[in-house]
Amino acid sequence: MIVKKPIQYAIIIDRQGEFGVFDTMEDAIKLAHVACEEYKQCSELKKNEIVDSVIKELELHLEELSLMTCKENGDDSYSNILYNNTNALDKCLNDKYLEARLATINCDNSNTVNGVIVQASNPIETIIKNSILMLKAGQAVVFSSNENIKELFSYTIKLINKAIDSVGGPKNLVVTVKNPNVESTDIMVAHEKITLVSAIDNQDTRRIAL
Repeated sequence: MIVKKPIQYAIIIDRQGEFGVFDTMEDAIKLAHVACEEYKQCSELKKNEIVDSVIKELELHLEELSLMTCKENGDDSYSNILYNNTNALDKCLNDKYLEARLATINCDNSNTVNGVIVQASNPIETIIKNSILMLKAGQAVVFSSNENIKELFSYTIKLINKAIDSVGGPKNLVVTVKNPNVESTDIMVAHEKITLVSAIDNQDTRRIAL
């Protein structure tokens, strides 16, 4: 006997990812671009509300994310990682710091999707600085990491998107892929919808492609 399920229980394929985490880099960039189009229609008040929500969410999970970094990286310097992450978040509350950083990216174009390539040493610090910076600039961001930190990376991106969603912001303003690799990074660097690509070293953001 074959039992057919009612239509409301049918599986629907959703290519929009799960809170900013996609199967493919092409989908991640495409939906980030759609989100950016919507974001530029938001008022400054709404954008500030979105940024504040992201900061609060990251602050709530900072100890957890720092510990996850140690576990996934096999690193035992939890106190240093937590300090760096806390310091990064504190800097993002400093208007002068943000103004100085905003001068390094293309703020003239509010419809911009930027790419960020992240090393594994302390990915949360990078996500904090760049997600808040891009959102403050009215832009979307696509992150590409490496497979060694993919679980931590996906979890953090989901937290950010849930924070944005909680205040009615656009979906997929901050995105990544489930299984990052060299090929997905190459796609991001070469993609026509990516305006600026930055690589991260131990100091700060370095422009590598325009």
